[in-house]
Order: sequence, then C-alpha cells, then structure tokens
Amino acid sequence: MNELCLLSATELARRIRTRALSPLEVMDAHLDRALEVNGRLNAIVNPLFDQARDAARRATETLARRRAGELPPLFGVPF
Repeated sequence: MNELCLLSATELARRIRTRALSPLEVMDAHLDRALEVNGRLNAIVNPLFDQARDAARRATETLARRRAGELPPLFGVPF
C-alpha cells in the first residue's frame, strides 16, 4: 500500500499546498488502492477513475498558477 493512502486529509492538504505532492500523485495512489481492494469489497459500483484523474490534473494545473493562500482548505484532496 502506498503511504499516501495512510495520511490524513489535513496532512495531504498541507503537502499539496507546499507542493511536496501534486493532486494527481495523491489521486493516483488512492485509485491504485481502490483497484487493489475493490475485488474483495465490491464497494465501487460506478468507477469514474478517468474523470477523477482529469479533475486531479486540473487541480495540479490550478496549483501551479495560484498561491496556497488562495485555495480552499482541502484543495486537491480526494473524497
């Protein structure tokens, strides 16, 4: 399991704001984990992984153009 999946939402947000992580890196880690466990859990009924990655790409682009103080508190954190 990727360590990013074990971090709290606030820690992920902090690392994204400081640009230690990108929203796309975080999303990829969580999507990989979802694929890893969904066979056993069958919790994801309608996987929208492509849309999730697109949103993370857009968030990564937004992060490159804006200052951290201009972003919502949990910007880039997958829900």
